[in-house]
Amino acid sequence: MKSRTCPEEIVVSRVLTAADLKMTTPSRLRPVGITALSIFFWAGAVISFIAAASLLFRGSFLESLWKLNPRAHEGFVGIGVWAILLMSAVCVACAMAAAGLWRGSRWGYLLAFVLLIINLIGDIANVVLGMEPRAAVGIPIVLTILAFLVSRRVRRFFGNAVSV
Repeated sequence: MKSRTCPEEIVVSRVLTAADLKMTTPSRLRPVGITALSIFFWAGAVISFIAAASLLFRGSFLESLWKLNPRAHEGFVGIGVWAILLMSAVCVACAMAAAGLWRGSRWGYLLAFVLLIINLIGDIANVVLGMEPRAAVGIPIVLTILAFLVSRRVRRFFGNAVSV
């Protein structure tokens, strides 16, 4: 008899398999917005992985990607190895949230919710402190996503993970 893997048993160091990405309850239909949000978190995982790799392998072909945001590159280079660790942690967190959302897991929902709150706090701090005024664009976007996540349909899909 094949045992089912619980989210707590998934080891971060191994590659996710197709079985890991199956929904926890296949009978439910995943809302389209959750599928889109899962893809968004997968994109975040890929982007943060590339950022970490470019900081680790300075001078590589990845370095040219920082032309998109040279101020961020300067900031990351300024904090040294901590930037690589930070971007690696972001990569892992985004990948876990994406997989959890895709599977319809309550822990994935909660992780995504927390990551979005952290992003919102960062955007607000960047705007208020004048460090990155363009972060103001992210505030209504994150608020809209959070409002979607606390909607009745989404909460029902995840088993009322958050009570409102």
